Amino acid sequence: MSKHANHLRACDTLKRLLLGTILLPINVTSIERNVKLKVLDILVIFNLLLGCPWLYEHQAMPSTLHQQLKMLIKEQVVTIEGDNLFCTITNN
Repeated sequence: MSKHANHLRACDTLKRLLLGTILLPINVTSIERNVKLKVLDILVIFNLLLGCPWLYEHQAMPSTLHQQLKMLIKEQVVTIEGDNLFCTITNN
């Protein structure tokens, strides 16, 4: 992990110290990419947030209301549930 002395605004809009960044392989169904993640020491209900660059690259549609992410992979709709960390594949 590379260290930084920067600050970020967290989901609660408070200024938080950025502990560093780390490059990790993220595997979502059949897609595996190295993603640069920013590391904060805060209590949250999620493990990581996939930002706009990742979502745009994979044409994914997030829903914070439903806690899911939908994307098209090999002509199949893939739904990734945020709460349960599982996905379902729907044939078109």
